[in-house]
This record gives sequence, structure tokens and C-alpha cells, in this order.
Amino acid sequence: MGPAGGPKAACEVKCGVMEYNVNTHECTADRRKGMLVVKKDQGMVNLEFVDASTKQVVEGPEMIFPGDVTFAKVKQSEDRVYVLTFVQTKRRRFYWF
Repeated sequence: MGPAGGPKAACEVKCGVMEYNVNTHECTADRRKGMLVVKKDQGMVNLEFVDASTKQVVEGPEMIFPGDVTFAKVKQSEDRVYVLTFVQTKRRRFYWF
């Protein structure tokens, strides 16, 4: 079991989040270090971004359904920036590694 009796993490990856500005189409790094945490519980997959220093959930949990997300490197960036795109809603979340 994970914190607060929840499911144990299936995968944890150190990373940070990026703030996307819809007007300028630019991403700015949030300098807080954290972890992208994937949890699987009763057949459901959840994604959370957890602040590394406080261990508090900053984003999520977000339910992930098979075939509903893509995860790809942002080609326009020379850095290690990746985007998680929700296919149905076109919502995007950016992360740096």
C-alpha cells in the first residue's frame, strides 16, 4: 500500500512540470522537482505529479484509459520536454526530465 492506504506506485519517474501559455504557445519550467507517479488499482490506472520535497500531490490523480493518451517528446524543444495528450479532450500536460 502507498501513502494514506492507497495503492502502491507501479512506476515513479523523477521530473518537473511545465506551464503552457496558450497565447504565446511557449512552455515555462516550474523549477520544483517532483515525480510522475503511475498507480494501478482494481484495473484502473491513475497518474499523479507529486512534489519531491513535500511528497504532496500537485496534479491528479488523473484516470488514464487505454488508447486515450499519447506521450511524446516535444520536437520543437532541444531540451527533454515531453507532452502527455489526452486524445478525447485534446488536453495537454507538459513535463521536463
